[in-house]
Amino acid sequence: AGCQEAGIYCMGNGTDLSQQAPELILTSGVWQWDAVWEQIIADYRGGAFGMQQYWADMANGGLALTALNSVVPEEVATELAAIQEQITAGELETGGP
Repeated sequence: AGCQEAGIYCMGNGTDLSQQAPELILTSGVWQWDAVWEQIIADYRGGAFGMQQYWADMANGGLALTALNSVVPEEVATELAAIQEQITAGELETGGP
């Protein structure tokens, strides 16, 4: 992995990359598309499927962070957990859809 070559901490995107560089990957943002497909199927079955857009995000379970690397300080982990709760509750705007 590039972070190993550079000797820097990184964050994985799309899938859990912690096995690639366990000492350097702090966490990974994992896309879980089944949450989006379940909503599409529910809308289709309920007659509400149409021209709307569907997004994977923390609120619908389509985006999640993997367990934090043990090098992440506890106060940072606590703050991150609070931020995730705010995003999920719609209290913090992330600039996404």
